Amino acid sequence: MRSTCVHARVSPLQALLYRLNGDTNPLHADPSMAAAGGFEHPILHGLCSLGIACRTLVREVAGDDASRLHSIRARFTKHVIPGEQLAVEWWAPLVTTEGVARVHFQVRVVERAALVLAGGVAEFRAQPVDATALPRAKL
Repeated sequence: MRSTCVHARVSPLQALLYRLNGDTNPLHADPSMAAAGGFEHPILHGLCSLGIACRTLVREVAGDDASRLHSIRARFTKHVIPGEQLAVEWWAPLVTTEGVARVHFQVRVVERAALVLAGGVAEFRAQPVDATALPRAKL
């Protein structure tokens, strides 16, 4: 089966920007803490790596319509260093009996040929979700 691959450059500042989500683990920002953890440089948050893969798949597979994304999962296998280039590779969607397109994917760091996300599966709905029909949260 033939695959498709898109490259995405990680900003050198990405780990610092991702900290704004509330994950302030110094492993991702402080070189001395990264060294204490066995890394040469601060590393990117794993969920940020998954987010980059997710954004790429939504853009390329679902026509940039995030409402079609039903679920995504992958196994974290290696770290990513901010500034590296990621290769997001996926195979043609398999359509389930429920009409969900299941896309298998993986992510590699180009510079190190390191597999960083393995066994990935993203599921996309055939039709976008009508957000106006969803129940509203009570505040």
